[in-house]
Amino acid sequence: MKKLFLMILIILLTFSLISCKGETIDKDHFTWKWFLAMNQEDKYGFLDETGKEVIPFIYDEAEPFYYGHAIVRIDDLYGVIDFDGEYILEPNYRSIDDFNALFTDRPETGEYFKARETDGTLSVFNTNGKNILSIDGVVNYEWLDYEDLFRFTEDGLYGIVDTSGKYVLDCIYEGISPFSEGLAVFKKEDKYGYVNVSGEIIIENTYDDATDFKNGIASVKTDELWSAINQEEEVLFDQQFPIYFNFNEEGNSIIQEKALYGIIDSEGNIVLEPINILSSTFAYYDLDKYTFYDGEHTKIMNPSGLIKYQTDQYSITNFSDEVILVNDSGNDFQNMVINYEGEVIVPLCYNKLVIVPDVYGNSLIYEEISSPDIDGTVVVNVYNVLGELVCNSQTISRREMFYNYEKEVILIKSLTTRNYALIDYDGDIKVELDFDTAVLCPDYIHVSNEGLYGICDYQGNIIVALEYESIFSYGILYGYAGIFSGTGTSS
Repeated sequence: MKKLFLMILIILLTFSLISCKGETIDKDHFTWKWFLAMNQEDKYGFLDETGKEVIPFIYDEAEPFYYGHAIVRIDDLYGVIDFDGEYILEPNYRSIDDFNALFTDRPETGEYFKARETDGTLSVFNTNGKNILSIDGVVNYEWLDYEDLFRFTEDGLYGIVDTSGKYVLDCIYEGISPFSEGLAVFKKEDKYGYVNVSGEIIIENTYDDATDFKNGIASVKTDELWSAINQEEEVLFDQQFPIYFNFNEEGNSIIQEKALYGIIDSEGNIVLEPINILSSTFAYYDLDKYTFYDGEHTKIMNPSGLIKYQTDQYSITNFSDEVILVNDSGNDFQNMVINYEGEVIVPLCYNKLVIVPDVYGNSLIYEEISSPDIDGTVVVNVYNVLGELVCNSQTISRREMFYNYEKEVILIKSLTTRNYALIDYDGDIKVELDFDTAVLCPDYIHVSNEGLYGICDYQGNIIVALEYESIFSYGILYGYAGIFSGTGTSS
């Protein structure tokens, strides 16, 4: 069965689970408050947010519900069930996969999945169980989420077909990208061009490489250099560079000359001369900032060339939207946190400083202070982005800390007792948790004892009994979405 996941944060504990959002979620989309669990007989079933069994534990394998259905397996064959446990597709298929519609912007996504018959035939079904597409010899379908078109693969070549089975593009291409702004990149005879949704060749395949159109501009490659064109194949400016353009909504893109980088706009005007080294800490944060070094200054810039912060004194080691972590080589390589106005948030120190997210993705600053007086003891300070000390505690490790800034609690694990507890931002214990493992999520804490998993609330009350071999569901945790598993893996 296909292993579904969106974007999963690696959590350095023995397990990670979902976070359950507080708002009501339409059952036609994600069912955040239903848990998929495996019991001690290795059978899968579904529980609601109170721990009540809503679909019995009869399946040998299952995936969480989303968009109104869940894929299940009985013995060696797969089927699809609805919220009542009724079959949309009987378990008669060798495999069933959801199309990866989770990354799209359309609210009605999730309306198709593909199933392979026992004879090897691959078909596409809608979520009512209707077979809408089945072509002999096709080895794979990919939903393009554009005009309900599917890319299909046959004999190593690609084509595009609609839900009626009508061929939009014959299966004669060495590659076809998803449509973007009405055009798809195609590859034929080892050259690249562009085709529209009607199958008309708009730009002939004369290029060595090509990118999708974005904000009306695409990059095409000839003899190792990239040019920028519009959909009429007009070259926007004469300059060519060894890296492709990626123009943002403001019409600016990174450029490269030899080992130096700059910024150009969509009319060919140089916004930032290519005299900068793209820093080794080239970290996108929300994909809207770059770090550059021009030989004198280290800069954090947005894609329009606007300098958000620059320094000739510090090395920038990390940054978020609110704060910057720097290292001062002139002061024995001490660390410090500042804001974009250069104001000190956490003063220079030899201590370990880390910008960390809470369960909602908000930035906090973690300071670890090793203490030689007590073996194994670590003193931890936690600051908000204003530099206010929100927590001071001993005997906890950053790897065992999970923050909920909005509820003003931190889940900790003692390095001495190995016990978990919820502490407030004064460092006082609110709830002691007698569990082997625990992960803090926005509304629940996911816990285990002796290899069995359950869920408790912020008061330590058990919601789902610790009697399951694993628990799975979708959720948002630390700003990322994913399927989190109570067995130590994310599916």
